[in-house]
Formats: sequence, structure tokens, C-alpha cells
Amino acid sequence: MISQQQIQYYLKIPFVIPLLPILYWQGKQIQKKVPRLPEAQGTEGKTKGQNSNILKVLGLGESTMAGVGVATHKEGFMGSFADALTALTEREIHWKVIAKSGIKAAGVTQRLLPKIKGEQPDIILICLGGNNAFALHSPQKWEDDCLELIAALQNHFGKETPIIFSNMPPIRFFPAFTPLIKQIVGRLVESYSYQLAGRIRKLPNVYFNNEIVRFNTWRERYQTNATLEELFSDGVHPSPLTYQLWGQDMAGFVWHKILKE
Repeated sequence: MISQQQIQYYLKIPFVIPLLPILYWQGKQIQKKVPRLPEAQGTEGKTKGQNSNILKVLGLGESTMAGVGVATHKEGFMGSFADALTALTEREIHWKVIAKSGIKAAGVTQRLLPKIKGEQPDIILICLGGNNAFALHSPQKWEDDCLELIAALQNHFGKETPIIFSNMPPIRFFPAFTPLIKQIVGRLVESYSYQLAGRIRKLPNVYFNNEIVRFNTWRERYQTNATLEELFSDGVHPSPLTYQLWGQDMAGFVWHKILKE
């Protein structure tokens, strides 16, 4: 059955096609202005917990999981997530990141999964969506690529290992982007959220935090007065504060959905 998101996507195609040269030119201008930041260092780490029951977390994904915008993963999403989850569970968290800036969902399956070695994780955490949207992939292709990734992970680690997708990136709020890019690409990535949420509900041990990131909500939830510019390191990628807030938010999601007894 064709979803509402797919219908909306195909209805918008005739209006978007004439704008593609403008989108391309604006994208190139943004690339010139935005500094190319490196990925974070230190792809493995652990927290100190009072509970000796260790929890192993594997992180996969694009630039946000790769920690672009901070020097080390300890300051990034995975380090912040692990610290927050330890605070909730008192468990020691052992975490590992396998991610690549610029990668899409299909690339994780094809290029990153073969690099996975080591022990069985207790939780797999995935951050994706931005690069698929920048490539203007349809909601159906996004869903198909995510389902292929899920199947590959379940084949590798078993169907009992929880797989969690984080929120979609809030492209409509990126300070470095033009209003046109925010509107077209931002709306597309939000359609991914609705598309994936509908499918995830049917899959056991697969979860998706489909809350659309709105920074006003985060400011109220976590009592911060940070400006929009302070929430981004380069106008595109999260600042250390945003990684901290996001990690805390996702830790709460995992706690309530999977670990809370």
C-alpha cells in the first residue's frame, strides 16, 4: 500500500524539479562557507556504574554518530548517551562507534557492517537520515534501505538484539541552510520519520524515536537558554551542548522503551 508520505512526495516532484538547479547552486555555496570538520576521535569507551551488570552499545550512522562537531566521542552523541544511560540505570556502559560522515542508510549495510568485529552488543543505536534527504531519496527508498539494514543486523546479531533509530536530523532549523533547502529537504526528512514510524511498529525489537526535534521543546525540557547558533558547531552539525541534550533525550527513550522494569 502506498503511504501518505509517498503520495505527498510524488505530488511535490513537479514543483521541485524546476528548483533543482537553485538547490544545487545553494548547496555548493553552503559547502564553500561551512568549514569541513573532522570526525571525533576515540571510537570506544565506557562509563563507571555502581551496577556490575555491563551494557554493551554499538553505534552506527552518519556524521552525527561520527561525532562531527566535537573533538572526541566522549563529548559527542554516544559519550553523552552512555553517561545519561548510566545515570538512569547505574549500569556500566561499554560503547563502540562505527560511523562515517556522508554515509547513507544503504552504505551502512554495504560498507560499515563488514567492519563490525568483537563482542555481541546488547543494544544497537542508529543515527541516519540527513544524507538520504540531501540526495532527495524518496520515502520508499529510505524505508527499503532501512529495512535492508535491519535485516542485515538481525542476521548478524540475531533478532533478539534491540535496534533503536534516533530522531531524524532537524534540517529545518540548520542555521547554515537557505530557506529553500530548509523547506524542501527539511520536509522530506520529516516525511522519512512518519514513513519509518509506520513500518517500525510492525517489527519486534526495533524501535524509533520519531519525535520531531524542536529546540524550543528541548529548551523547556532541559532548562537551557541556548540560542540556535549555540546549538550548532558549524551551522549544520551539533555543538557539544546539543550532543549532550540529544544523548540525554535518547537515553530516556531507551530507558522507558527497553530497560525500565
